Amino acid sequence: MSKLTILYLAAAALFFIAGCTAEQYRPKYSYIGCYGDTSRRDLSNYVARSRMSVEFCYRECDRLRYRYFGLQNGRLCFCGNTYGLYGQKSERECNLRCNGNRDEFCGGRLRNCIYEIHTSGSWRK
Repeated sequence: MSKLTILYLAAAALFFIAGCTAEQYRPKYSYIGCYGDTSRRDLSNYVARSRMSVEFCYRECDRLRYRYFGLQNGRLCFCGNTYGLYGQKSERECNLRCNGNRDEFCGGRLRNCIYEIHTSGSWRK
């Protein structure tokens, strides 16, 4: 084997070892469940957008360094560091599709689909 081949194989092995950590495979967020809400919001910060999706709400709440996010009424996004003030509800009550991605569910009327953020930007508020 030539020195160049050996160097290439060593570099590839280092890349593989350094690049295959468990952290890469950790999800950015995870679904917790369907939770109630009232006009006195369970999650403190509202994020506006005309076309809502789970990914958009996640990105905004992570950027603002919140730990949790919730989607409501097919179009609303809320962020906060606590949730559950009004209790867990049946999953059937979080049945409205997101208006920005019809393949996803974005809560229901005064019902939040709650997610926990796992990325490094969270938990700093």
